[in-house]
Amino acid sequence: MKNYLYNLSILCTLLCSTCSYEDIVPENPCANQEEVKAIIEMAQYMGRNFDNKDTFIVEPTDIFSNGSIRFDALIENAKYTWILGAETLYTKSFIRNMSTVPPGQYQVTLIVQKTPNKTCFPRDNGMDTFTRVFSTTDEACSFLTNNSFKGVWVNESPDSFEITIANWNVLDGNWTVRDSCRGNVNFVNLNKGVAFRPDVKHDTIWGPYSSSLNTNTFVYMRGEGVDWQVPHGFLKVNPVDTSIEGTYSLQNKTHHFKGRLIK
Repeated sequence: MKNYLYNLSILCTLLCSTCSYEDIVPENPCANQEEVKAIIEMAQYMGRNFDNKDTFIVEPTDIFSNGSIRFDALIENAKYTWILGAETLYTKSFIRNMSTVPPGQYQVTLIVQKTPNKTCFPRDNGMDTFTRVFSTTDEACSFLTNNSFKGVWVNESPDSFEITIANWNVLDGNWTVRDSCRGNVNFVNLNKGVAFRPDVKHDTIWGPYSSSLNTNTFVYMRGEGVDWQVPHGFLKVNPVDTSIEGTYSLQNKTHHFKGRLIK
């Protein structure tokens, strides 16, 4: 009988040892809860896509072109109060065309009110205010994306290339162009140095259909069609380490580029 009880105790010990700590720890009721916070997300208007839908690109920095900007409060189901200049608004999000005011520095304030979760955050008073200072410009030369970058095309040739992103303006009816701080986006070497046509002796993408646009950290390429010289896709610059990465299709081929800004 003693041996039976001893063996039974050993068996119970072994069974309990297989139970993980996670199996016996109760679920934290505050794991996915948050305090009431006023967080502002701002996105730059990039025109309409080929589905005729408005396209906004979230800009993580505080530099924008002086076009339309969407302001979003990220907290849900709250009472919202926005202050932008002389305006006061009470919606979760709104859009303003900043081209109606001179380029410069501005600020937007968001006040949010919501019933707080006192169980998880006993000090939360259910109200928070945040002011975001941002600047607008009509010259893309100040953008991080308006630069030269060195990198490689992933899963393609191991050779590194330099690509350049700039802006250009048309000077006359013969499509004479020059680099400029305004206008559409001009790409150099996105086709890895291979000319598109016999009459185009260099790999510089420009033309009347070049409808790509750029923000401080994002290049939105809106080309279409197999034979177009304009890519379709995006390139994104990390503002922290100035690395660049993106995927685009060009003449029926898809490319993934990774690189870094050339200083």
